[in-house]
Amino acid sequence: MGAGALSMMIDDFDGDNFDHSGLGFIGGGLDRRSERRSAPPIDFNPVPAGTPRWGSEWKEAGVALLQPLLSASPPRRLPELPRATISTSTRPIATPTGLPLLRMTFDFRPNEYKMSDYITKKAAEIAKAAGARAR
Repeated sequence: MGAGALSMMIDDFDGDNFDHSGLGFIGGGLDRRSERRSAPPIDFNPVPAGTPRWGSEWKEAGVALLQPLLSASPPRRLPELPRATISTSTRPIATPTGLPLLRMTFDFRPNEYKMSDYITKKAAEIAKAAGARAR
């Protein structure tokens, strides 16, 4: 529980921080772990149905559920290799203040899929080694 600044990044598999020769992709990315980003305990407190909305029973139920909880996100900041199919342009419509909207065109290629798959599997290995279990 807490603010967004309480998340953690594992940077071991980013860019050239590891030997990825023979893995079938170029680059790498970040594995992000978070303790309820942007969810202060009063705004987000998933307690079992029937739990009072305040008081000691509410606090105990919230602590029991949130202390062991860790969310894992898909890999972040995966690099895109430059190619002709990636482009930006302005859209023919604008915001209410008159600013043009940006259109970004890109597609994922085998390099990005292989990179994401590798980092996702590494994240699962790290979580399992740390004693995590799925709910």
